[in-house]
Amino acid sequence: MLLVTMLISIMFFIAVILLIERSYKVYALKKIVAAREAELLSYKKNKEVFAIAMSKVQHTAQNLLIDPLTHLLSKAAFDNQYTHLLNQSKRLNSLFAVLLLDINQFAQINEKYSREIGDALLIEVGERLKKTIRDVDILSRHEGDVFILLLPNMIKPEVIVHAVDRIVHVINEPFAVNGVALELTVSIGIAIYPFDGEDKQTLINHAEDALKRSKSAGKNIFQFYQEETQVLGERELNLKAAIKNTDFLRDMVLEFKPYYNTLTNEIDCIEILALLNHPELGKISFNELARISQYSSKMFELYEWMMKNAVEQCMKAHKASLKNSHLIFKFDLKQFEAPHFAEKIIEIINKSTENKDQIIIELMHTENSGNFETYRESICKFNEARIPLAICILVLGHFAINKINNVHFTYLKIDEKLVQDLVKREESRVILERILFLVDNLKLKTLTTGVHLEEQKRILESMNCSLMQGKVFKELLLD
Repeated sequence: MLLVTMLISIMFFIAVILLIERSYKVYALKKIVAAREAELLSYKKNKEVFAIAMSKVQHTAQNLLIDPLTHLLSKAAFDNQYTHLLNQSKRLNSLFAVLLLDINQFAQINEKYSREIGDALLIEVGERLKKTIRDVDILSRHEGDVFILLLPNMIKPEVIVHAVDRIVHVINEPFAVNGVALELTVSIGIAIYPFDGEDKQTLINHAEDALKRSKSAGKNIFQFYQEETQVLGERELNLKAAIKNTDFLRDMVLEFKPYYNTLTNEIDCIEILALLNHPELGKISFNELARISQYSSKMFELYEWMMKNAVEQCMKAHKASLKNSHLIFKFDLKQFEAPHFAEKIIEIINKSTENKDQIIIELMHTENSGNFETYRESICKFNEARIPLAICILVLGHFAINKINNVHFTYLKIDEKLVQDLVKREESRVILERILFLVDNLKLKTLTTGVHLEEQKRILESMNCSLMQGKVFKELLLD
């Protein structure tokens, strides 16, 4: 009996020990779980804190780069790009323009409607400006309703004027902001590096001075800092306005510059130019007309008028040689950037004459012209249409021969720069002889300009150059 009692006591004691051990393990496990839960909760809290902190950092960084209202460049980001442009322009010896654009009577809009309407209007103005400028241009909000714009690689004031004209046009288009219809005008002040300053603040100060004069002069007015530049800019606008006039062709006159064939003593080709007799600006040269109209439909109106009238006047001439003369029309390679340029010119040629061989297209190259490859496809369309092409030796020198060997040219123009020293300098003759050797291999005919002396004419004839133009020949008179 005693043994049974002892066994029961031992078993009870073991059971209590096991129960205590189990309870301790459960307690320890719960403690571990609680600790892990605390750690997890702390992690979540830290993660949220971290996310909030990162969001604030990103927001701060974004505000450093982007203007929070207009989403244009912030002042800090703009200043950084301004510094880079200034250093680059100094290194490359290039020009750029600083423009300050002030929305006229903006304060009255804020007062009449609300600050919200004013802010929304500034956002819309910024969007329009972004769509108007080039990718390389740098735009920011200067302060309040004044925007600042940097235009890199501005070669001449007239190029700046074209950019300004586009800006004024888009700002003048009606705005609809939150149901409110608004019409705006803008005043613009312009400073040009390096003429108006060689550091950032001086250029901005001078642009501000020009802006003050602009606002005093009226609405939609721009002012350059320097008066001489302003005169050039106003002339450019007047020229542009003259071209926009629907009756501008009424004031146009043709100019004929013949090439004489020294073998036949007859006129073989005639270079056709056009002048605009402007009532205020006087005679406007063909090169200026072509440059101003090169991106508009007016360019095609100009060439259609020239071709039609040139063909008609030659057909009315008494001399048979004039009726059968080739007519040369000059085109800057830059003009080939216009959409469907070659197709439209070929269409004009077909409308102007039944004999396409009568028309010669001469390709010119200026400082604004790009790479020949850019224009190859368009130029080849004249080959396909069997319209003769001429190229100036200076253009040929600008491009490598292998770049144009798949384009068929009929004529090579010898510029007067190569002719003027023929009499005095032996090396000039050697250079021309080598050029003519190339011409002979390419099976081209030559057109030589600037032949003003009998001795020049004699030397060129000895080199088998027969088509010449210059003061040594009598001027062509059309009846």
